Amino acid sequence: MDTFSPTAFPTRMLTLKHIFILFTVLVLLTGSGCSFFLQDSGPVPITVSTSSFFIAWDADGESLIDLPSSTDYFKLYYRELFAKDWIFLKSTMGNRSMVTVTVAELEGNGNYEFGIEQVYNNGRSSEIHGSTDFSAKPAGGWYLIVSNP
Repeated sequence: MDTFSPTAFPTRMLTLKHIFILFTVLVLLTGSGCSFFLQDSGPVPITVSTSSFFIAWDADGESLIDLPSSTDYFKLYYRELFAKDWIFLKSTMGNRSMVTVTVAELEGNGNYEFGIEQVYNNGRSSEIHGSTDFSAKPAGGWYLIVSNP
């Protein structure tokens, strides 16, 4: 003889009902073009079709500029997307956090990532922080696609 419990059946139905609702919502979200947590991660492509552009970055404001650990200047690097070696592009004047780059200064296939190195008053420097690092903004980073101006 079956020992079916009438109180267990509604609980089981609620669980199946919840799974069905969750599945339906996921199908609707995916089908509508909404990419919720199923989205691709990685760097965002940014297309530029001008002969020059600005590169800017967040830099901590210095309250005491004469300390050995204060920023002296920044070095800007670039490389073809996901290449191993960085190529020095230019330095900033002082601790400015923006530079102008012309397309003529870049060599390669037109897909670039950029990196910033912070140089301190004591001569030491930071590691290069790349634009495709996950900690770059937007999250996941970005890279530049240069099309003919």
